[in-house]
Amino acid sequence: MDWRTKNNGVDCGVFTMRHMETYKGDQKPWVTGFVNEDEVNNRQKAQLHLPRTRYLSKIILSEHNMH
Repeated sequence: MDWRTKNNGVDCGVFTMRHMETYKGDQKPWVTGFVNEDEVNNRQKAQLHLPRTRYLSKIILSEHNMH
């Protein structure tokens, strides 16, 4: 997996959710939309912001959390 990280142990949930959304049963081509961790300017870190926010809002605003 090209988007595998070595230094980011915090966003494993975000990667897991994206993998479940994008995996279609075939290894190739498996496109998650994430760039390599080693790319210049921390592009992957910036890319993680939107899915993290989206997943968090769905979890928090779920009817199962309305108490």
